[in-house]
Amino acid sequence: MYYSKTYYRDRKTGGGAIQDALTHTANWFESILGPTDSVLCDCSHQALPDVTVEDTVSISARNGSAPVNYTLNQFQAPNESTYQFNTAQGSVKIELHNRRWGWFRLGDKDWTWSEVPPADRDMSFIEQANRFIDLIEGQPSRLCSLEAAAQTLRFNLAALASADSGARVFFAKVIS
Repeated sequence: MYYSKTYYRDRKTGGGAIQDALTHTANWFESILGPTDSVLCDCSHQALPDVTVEDTVSISARNGSAPVNYTLNQFQAPNESTYQFNTAQGSVKIELHNRRWGWFRLGDKDWTWSEVPPADRDMSFIEQANRFIDLIEGQPSRLCSLEAAAQTLRFNLAALASADSGARVFFAKVIS
């Protein structure tokens, strides 16, 4: 993909790894853990040709009492995505690239895996955008409320502000 020929090339048009990709993962985690309260973001341009926006991101976030860590780069080979939740009773891991999810309970010897059927790579992003458009048009939407959209904007703005300042950004104090 020629990122330099798309909106990706400029933060003002929604470009960069934070607004282009990480935002979707943060949305999903917030749907499970609740809203993000603060972020500390480090990012940089590492490899994508002909752009200067970030293509690599590392965020330490706080969702209530849960610390959350995000790492993303948009040039790695192979293209792999793994999500992991850890609790006192065990862990859950989702490996998008292997189309499987599993659990590892405290005391188990290994992961127990379940396969997931293949899906189109962009299906969830398109569905999310369509549900937001439904809301704008006054139609009911089961996937995205206006408050959820505002929270997405707060997350992105806080991550960008943290990346620019090098400081943790607390949503309640900075972004209303």
